[in-house]
Amino acid sequence: MGGSAMRIPKVVSMAVVLSLLILALVPAAARAQAGAAGVDRAYHLHDKVQVNARGVGWMDGEIVSIADGIETEYKVAVSGNRFLLASYHDLRFVAAAPAAPAFQAGQAPKPGLASCAGKFEGRYGPAAGPGPTIMFHSGKATLREPDMVMTNGKLSAQTSEKEAECWTGGGKIYLRWVDGSQYDFPIDINDDGTIDTPEGEWSCPVSVDSLSS
Repeated sequence: MGGSAMRIPKVVSMAVVLSLLILALVPAAARAQAGAAGVDRAYHLHDKVQVNARGVGWMDGEIVSIADGIETEYKVAVSGNRFLLASYHDLRFVAAAPAAPAFQAGQAPKPGLASCAGKFEGRYGPAAGPGPTIMFHSGKATLREPDMVMTNGKLSAQTSEKEAECWTGGGKIYLRWVDGSQYDFPIDINDDGTIDTPEGEWSCPVSVDSLSS
């Protein structure tokens, strides 16, 4: 029969389109790491990364906490005792987290330090909460931070805790984490008894309002 042939439009599966978009958005190195680990996210605790700081550019840092949600949020420690919050869109993978050294109880992180036991006791935190707090007790310290802790895909807690041995000397407090992590949390001791942390100046005791996170 005469006449022009009918053109049949090509139908592309939406699943294929979405897969291509995801591949375009996720950095190749991060995809490789995630595939090798067999997990559903590209970055892990204590990975070395670069984070895109708005108005500054790319900065070197380390992932110190991960909050799962609709989109995973990463807390990245950068130079100057600062922290940045970022999604994977704003991260570049640099190196995998190093293996944590074996923890040896009672070993000071540097010579000349003494235990905090009897010198620092009680809960310290920001004067106006809510926010992170740290509890000193018998030479130990528990850092409690607002967080989104997920268990089996459901929110199980709104705070996370890190345990450390507490050491002091030279007007500073040093925390040696029980899990062996290198999470840097420098603390200076002020003349008035307050302490300076990466999260600001903290005092003891802490008001009830600052513990309601």
